[in-house]
Amino acid sequence: MIGSIIKIFRFCGDNTKVFLKSLIFTMLKNCFNVTQIGGVIILMDALMNDAPTGPAIMKLGILTAVCVIGSFATSYTEQVAMLTTDFKMVEDKRIGIGNLLKRVPLGIFSSDRSECISATLTSTLASVELSAAYAISGIIGGFLSTLATLLMLLFYDLRIAAVTLVGMAAYLGVIEWQMSVSKKHSYMQRAAMNELISATITFIKGIRVTKAFSFKSGDRYIREAVEGSSRANRRLTDLSMPSQFAGNTCIAVFEMMIVIVDLYLYIQAGSIAADKAIVILIISFFVFASLNQAGINLSMIGLLEAAIDEVNELESTEPMNVKNPEASPEGRRIVFDNVSFSYDDNEVLHDVDLVIEPDSTTAIIGPSGSGKTTLCQLIARFWDVDSGSITLGGTDIRNINDAELMSQISMVFQKVYLFEDTIENNIRVGRPDATHEEVIAAARAASCDEFISRLPAGYDTVVSEGGGSLSGGEKQRISIARAILKDAPIIILDEATSALDAENEHTVIDAIERLTKDKTVVMIAHRMKTVRNADKIVAIENGRIVQQGTHDQLVNEDGLYRRFISNRESAENWKIRK
Repeated sequence: MIGSIIKIFRFCGDNTKVFLKSLIFTMLKNCFNVTQIGGVIILMDALMNDAPTGPAIMKLGILTAVCVIGSFATSYTEQVAMLTTDFKMVEDKRIGIGNLLKRVPLGIFSSDRSECISATLTSTLASVELSAAYAISGIIGGFLSTLATLLMLLFYDLRIAAVTLVGMAAYLGVIEWQMSVSKKHSYMQRAAMNELISATITFIKGIRVTKAFSFKSGDRYIREAVEGSSRANRRLTDLSMPSQFAGNTCIAVFEMMIVIVDLYLYIQAGSIAADKAIVILIISFFVFASLNQAGINLSMIGLLEAAIDEVNELESTEPMNVKNPEASPEGRRIVFDNVSFSYDDNEVLHDVDLVIEPDSTTAIIGPSGSGKTTLCQLIARFWDVDSGSITLGGTDIRNINDAELMSQISMVFQKVYLFEDTIENNIRVGRPDATHEEVIAAARAASCDEFISRLPAGYDTVVSEGGGSLSGGEKQRISIARAILKDAPIIILDEATSALDAENEHTVIDAIERLTKDKTVVMIAHRMKTVRNADKIVAIENGRIVQQGTHDQLVNEDGLYRRFISNRESAENWKIRK
């Protein structure tokens, strides 16, 4: 129990001071609540012992005013501090994890893992946001109130206090049982919830295919995930019910025992006066009410701890840090020295040796799945190699600061992602401090100024997330405008024109030629003209470089490049016969 509470405190991070402030006001609030018992004592004294009515009423009035004003003031400050703690704590976690994810290998964003990350950043952190500070406040407040009322009980009668202590010990034992049950099985519930989120995302992504083909079982996975989540919640509830029933029974039994003992001491033994007997009963009920408040919140700790562990696991992901000694590249020469790389246990590049000279164009060809894209992305250190090294300007890229490395490289991907923002801001991603005039100049160079000008708000037009409101060719030209605006010395093109129609392809190729002028260019190529004009052609098959050279050198060799040429010529000469 103590370890779980400490874990939540650590989770607060820089917000611990605000959290402690909320707990201080929780203590004060509970002090005012316990003070209400003083009113009961004054009232009983007036009723049972013929105390003067006037002073008793005045005392009750003053005490009531103090309790009401004090409870309101402390409750308000406590609530504000708790909400601030919860919201700020989760905000810091989300921003911190976001910054971490910018420095981790791209492999972490595989389909399954990315959906788990989404679940952690949304539903898991939301559950922490709504319960962490409140749970601790309820636990500490409940125990403080219990302790204060127990001290009062000790003052009145040690025998009743002893029965109460036994009841408290028994109840805390039951609560420990509740916590162990919830902690043990809450991971099952969280896993089912993550599976549901994953299935929902998959269902939404595939809804077009489901509708287009009237795929009746297209929602099978989401239905199974909903059923799985429901089963996990029911199972957790079923497993928790015995301990919850035992806790309620424990309180009821010991409250009844206190009533019996109190009445016995009053009626049979005659050792307690009537007013004290009534006050003792009231105090004892206060004790168990406060203890139950703490117990209810303690029973939530298991669920809360499982959520925190999930977030901590994501936070523990190892980033790709810059290795010492940090250095800067001296030039643009890119060298692969005996590089091997694997996705998990699947090695996709084997013993790659390659030199890319400055201000040259290198075309990479090969069948699908041969490792072309992986090779290009390793230059930008999207992953770290398993063995060997990649150097830029004579410096291992693992020793180059991330910002400095990426300042040297612009990438144009086959699949373009646009943010839900204005077109101008989407282009400005290439260089955030660019002026409006510089953005327009880059757009013109990328052949996208014309279609942007036709949009309702021009450069201030907001595109939908992912760029769904624009065509493929328009998105590709915006991505080229980003790269032109960035003006990095190294350009990596990942089949930037492979998915375009003939008209868009011609426009995009013109934009690419302007982008790549006087640059070091590495491109995954499929067009004959592009490949022929490259300074070096690299043929990759099954993760190995099988040929290197110019078009004139390789076209006369029997191998992958000649087959590539033959396939492209056959495709270009293909016609539909009537």
